[in-house]
Amino acid sequence: MKKFKLKRILLSLFIVALILSMSILPVTSQFKYDYEAPIPLGVGIDLVVGLSEDEVAKATDNYYENSATEYGKLHNIEYNFLQSIDKDKYYAGSYWEGDPFIYDENGKKLRDDNGKPIMNYDVMEMHVTVTDIKIVPKEMDNSRIIFHEVKYSETDLKNFMDIIDKNFSREGLVGMGIDVRANKLEIHFLEGIDVNKIKGLIPYDSYYVVFVEGYAETVASTSVLNGGLVSVVDSSGTTHEGSIGFPVYWGNIANRSKGWLTAGHVITADNRTAKYSSSGSTIGTTSNFNIGGNYDAGTILRGDNTSYVSSPYGPYGVSIAYQEGSAYDFVGLDKYVNYKGANSGNGGGQIKSMTWSQAINGITVYNLVRVEIDGGDYIKKGDSGGPVTWTYSDGFDMAVGIITAKYTIGSTEYMIYSRLKYIREGINGLDVGAFS
Repeated sequence: MKKFKLKRILLSLFIVALILSMSILPVTSQFKYDYEAPIPLGVGIDLVVGLSEDEVAKATDNYYENSATEYGKLHNIEYNFLQSIDKDKYYAGSYWEGDPFIYDENGKKLRDDNGKPIMNYDVMEMHVTVTDIKIVPKEMDNSRIIFHEVKYSETDLKNFMDIIDKNFSREGLVGMGIDVRANKLEIHFLEGIDVNKIKGLIPYDSYYVVFVEGYAETVASTSVLNGGLVSVVDSSGTTHEGSIGFPVYWGNIANRSKGWLTAGHVITADNRTAKYSSSGSTIGTTSNFNIGGNYDAGTILRGDNTSYVSSPYGPYGVSIAYQEGSAYDFVGLDKYVNYKGANSGNGGGQIKSMTWSQAINGITVYNLVRVEIDGGDYIKKGDSGGPVTWTYSDGFDMAVGIITAKYTIGSTEYMIYSRLKYIREGINGLDVGAFS
């Protein structure tokens, strides 16, 4: 009997302990399982199940700057390395690997309130290609920067581009650029064009051909559009309407001019009157017109009698940071950039080529950037000259270029832009900066 009572007592104690242990465990039905991110968000921060959308947004604020700063460090290491070698002989380009996007449980990209994707650059590796791996110091080839040996330098491939351009420019050549990963030219021709003669012009292993249905379109409009920002009348009386890119300064430090940057094919020439489309008021006179070389751009010199001032905001209403020097060359292949057009609104996408060339108004422009659009609005007429930015950290965007054209391959939409790096080289003393 005593043994039986003892067993009952022990069984009762076990049941009580089990109930108590269950009472301190979380009841999963009380938690909101909205998002699950499989990758770390910066130092010591992980997104796990149980976070709401608002909590996800708060967490991202903590890693934006850290991850972008880490990207900047790798970029600077590459930059310093390239200063120490013969770039024309050895350098063949660089790209990034890794998926920086954060996804929800349904596989959709997480985006902030403005629709911009939330990204974590810490997961990306930089890959640098060289024609001789022996020139790379051993300490540089680490887990975040990886070097590869390839056959052709970037200079070699650009020379091949010149040969193709001279021999095919009037025979259905749509555009071309360097595919850094493949170490080849990616050449786009209209469907039906005979490209056999390429074989005798450049090495067989230095290119591949893509056939497309049509040319890229410049996106200045010849009619007044709702939401258009600037319009210029050319010598034939045709109105070209486009978008303001950035407020800029240029010229000698002692006597700098100020105004706005837009596309060259919008202003069409120097010394023409530029008007603010929504009001019809004159804002200035066109200057620094250029289509060709490495960019399509021009400026609007602010008129002495105008009351218009600059806006410090870019795509998605984010402030544009004042910058100068190497900051304009900060982005690279696979990075995500934002844009804004007067007619389309805000959008963004990933860089697919940093060396794209194509004809703008019959003149070939080199070293354009081709971006695959994946969010926001597609490019429309009236968007040429609009700002292109890269998000350095939350609420802090860098100016990197202005919209040049749109391009469609099948069902994929692309935005083509001119790099501020080259615009600055062509316009003396040009820098982005707000003015009153």
